[in-house]
Amino acid sequence: MPKRKYSPSGLTTFLESPAKYHKRYILGLEPLVLTQAGYWHDLLWGTVWASFVERFYNQVSEKENRAATANEWLAVIPQIQWLPSGEKVQLQYSEALLKLVDLYYSRYSPDDGVRLKSELYLENDFLYGTLDGIGEGDIIHECKGTKRAKSLDAQHKKYLFSIQTKCYAVLAQAKGIRIELAFKDAPYDILRYDPVEVTPEMLQQWERELRDL
Repeated sequence: MPKRKYSPSGLTTFLESPAKYHKRYILGLEPLVLTQAGYWHDLLWGTVWASFVERFYNQVSEKENRAATANEWLAVIPQIQWLPSGEKVQLQYSEALLKLVDLYYSRYSPDDGVRLKSELYLENDFLYGTLDGIGEGDIIHECKGTKRAKSLDAQHKKYLFSIQTKCYAVLAQAKGIRIELAFKDAPYDILRYDPVEVTPEMLQQWERELRDL
């Protein structure tokens, strides 16, 4: 019987709750009743944002990309309107999305080498997943839509050394990690950190840790 492979999100879910992992990834079941606490409206926003960044690095014009991003967001809005705070979330996240789109085009260039490939499917003998992007020097580019933490340094380290990031670093045999945070709470901003070097020794250690989980 072939050994089961894990996605970064699946592995994270398994560590949080083996029962939840079994229902979602083995049985393919989702909760019958959605709850505000359990529903991933932030994940929906993050998915739309990731698609925007991918188009940006594929040289899509600002006008076209802005329209495509707005349309994608409109398509998922019905999935959050049932929330008690759905209208408030919708207005806040809509405003954040469009302002961050404009900011991205004014601040960055698709030729900056930060991302040469997007949505890259990777697989080895125990992991598989689709990487946000990878740029010059084999530096992975992880984009996160989030809200500000009290300590930005701690927030950076949280994403930098997360199970998900370690999985993608191992899969890509990355030489560096660049974390980019898009803040969807006012004042809206994008914080792109300098890349952090990943040595072969770090990759070996992370792979051992992941296999031992």
